[in-house]
Amino acid sequence: MADIWDQAPRPRRGSSRWRLGIPCRLLHDGEETPARLADVSLNGAFLESDRELEVGTPVRLILSSSSGSPGLRLDGTVRHVRCDLPDRGLKAGFGIRFRTLSPGVRLQLRALLNRSSGLVES
Repeated sequence: MADIWDQAPRPRRGSSRWRLGIPCRLLHDGEETPARLADVSLNGAFLESDRELEVGTPVRLILSSSSGSPGLRLDGTVRHVRCDLPDRGLKAGFGIRFRTLSPGVRLQLRALLNRSSGLVES
């Protein structure tokens, strides 16, 4: 069975980025906030959120599983922040770079992306 990573064209960043637009949760300083996972790669993600965080802030991205299992938890650091730009169709949020992912977590992330419908590389 083909894997989306095998079909991805050469990325302009360090790895291919896939637009998802799925709900997720963000954990920071013990507080959990709903967010939207706009896009993701094996190195990081962009989250749409009204939560104001500064560059360098450690966060945990939590992706729920539809199967009832605990889901995927990805630790990272805020690398850039974007303000709401409605005239360009862009919502406020921030980009995070994942900390080193274990081989098991990388496999779980790849499996999630392979199962997600409507993937479009950005």
